[in-house]
Amino acid sequence: MPAGPADGSAEWAWCESVAEESGGAFYRYDEDVLRRTVAEITDAAREHLPTMRFHYAYKANYTPAVCRAVADMGWGAEVDSPMLLWLAQRIGVPAPAIAYNGIARDPRSVREALLAGAVVNIDAESDVEVVRATARESVDLPLHVTVRLLSPTGRYAGPRLGQTLEGAHRVVAALREVPGVEILGLSAHVPDATPEGMRTRIRTLLEAGTRLFPGGPGSVGGPRMICVGGALSSRSTDIATEVSANAAIIAAELRTVPWGSTVEVAAEPGGAVVAAAFDLVARVVDVREQPGRTVINVAGSILDTSPNTRRVDFPVRVISPSPRERAGGVRLVGGGTLIDGDWLSVDVPEGASPQVGDFLAFGGVGAYSVSLDSHFGSPPLAIVSRTGEGPGAWTRVRDRPGFAETLAGFDLGT
Repeated sequence: MPAGPADGSAEWAWCESVAEESGGAFYRYDEDVLRRTVAEITDAAREHLPTMRFHYAYKANYTPAVCRAVADMGWGAEVDSPMLLWLAQRIGVPAPAIAYNGIARDPRSVREALLAGAVVNIDAESDVEVVRATARESVDLPLHVTVRLLSPTGRYAGPRLGQTLEGAHRVVAALREVPGVEILGLSAHVPDATPEGMRTRIRTLLEAGTRLFPGGPGSVGGPRMICVGGALSSRSTDIATEVSANAAIIAAELRTVPWGSTVEVAAEPGGAVVAAAFDLVARVVDVREQPGRTVINVAGSILDTSPNTRRVDFPVRVISPSPRERAGGVRLVGGGTLIDGDWLSVDVPEGASPQVGDFLAFGGVGAYSVSLDSHFGSPPLAIVSRTGEGPGAWTRVRDRPGFAETLAGFDLGT
């Protein structure tokens, strides 16, 4: 995220002004970066699949400003909980552009999504009865469903979600004769962005589509749509190249089935969309020399950068009020919690030697950080958007909750 020089008094003053109001660590959100990434993914995929449809996976980062910006660029929403369904509806995503996934959804929210016109992806077989019951209520509107397939790959050999081909056959057979239910097609979600992973995934969809949607005499058969899920790319710096390569694989495989030119292809990217749009900015609170290393402790935590994968390879920049001597050696960054394994980075690149009062900016932390917010001993972090260079040139995307707000719902006694 471009934000000025590593040793820049103006940027340091900007960070200081945010920290005075929002605390010693905060997220910095850049909507321009987000929009560029969305455009890159869209253009790269549509080189090979001109009509490809996109839904942003809200679970990757459900900051409403992010969801609104992605919707403004013409993408739909992939949601997997009643709260995220509510959010997509609240910000005005058209119901047909909402894909509702999940394994343990409240039946009331499944009913609500169906009646609103969203596409419900069936995973648990218990969802079938919810669809049947809702169809008995619906008089004028068709109910749109897809079926999630189990799709293991070489890198991801044991997914727990999705129906086997036999299970999908049972679901399709059970719903095919229910008046008012339209089975649009199939989906497969596997977090494997490798070419072989994508090839395995699309072949699973094509085999199942041919067997479950055979068509009649004179018809090429096949489903109306297939969804390849997310993982069109990793969170690398060359997302467009990876997306283009995977879209080319999908296009080539579609040419192997009679119905490949008629089916609509959908995708549900998440982490790669939002990762680069967020930095974690954290004040240096302590620097200490230990045998063979320098430990730099900051106000943030690994729970703010990578609570799920515990990554320590995010790019790091030092933001100082004035230029300083460059320092070498092993410099590790620790967090502000008392968890001994709270390391945010295993090394700080060559640059200004961090001192207490400086800030470190960890880039590319937008995926699964805000949506897995930590309440470990303190409220979740504020999110701000930069509006200029000077102190105060920022707007709040999310305020940091107070103690009472964070603890709301607990019985605090007297």
